[in-house]
Amino acid sequence: MNALIITTTMISLGSSAQTENSPTELLDRPAIFNSKPYAEIGLSYERLTNGYVPWQSQYFDLMLPLKQNGFVYLQILNAERFTQIDQAAYLNYAYPLKYGVVNIEGSHAHNPQFLAQNFYGADLSGKLPYEFNY
Repeated sequence: MNALIITTTMISLGSSAQTENSPTELLDRPAIFNSKPYAEIGLSYERLTNGYVPWQSQYFDLMLPLKQNGFVYLQILNAERFTQIDQAAYLNYAYPLKYGVVNIEGSHAHNPQFLAQNFYGADLSGKLPYEFNY
């Protein structure tokens, strides 16, 4: 399989500093909650061998860190694989707690050919002392 993968530029949104000034506050949550928001538009094209139809996709990603109020991630995807076309939207919200991060996520595929039509879930990624995670 020959693959040509092309991804376009990531765009940073906002002009705030990368992190806040309070060291104790930063230790209570992962650094991604304090990062700058960004948007990314990309595409991929994969030329397959043995006469198979090429795979391709286009996507839009948006990440909005909300510092102590959480984190929002959105992806919109259009993918063509196995001569089938799927469009899907994925949304994730993460909220930092003292001992971990709660994630709530879900997606919906408009024309589910190879992606799941509905996907949803929730989890807790915990934090133990000395930066160990569970």
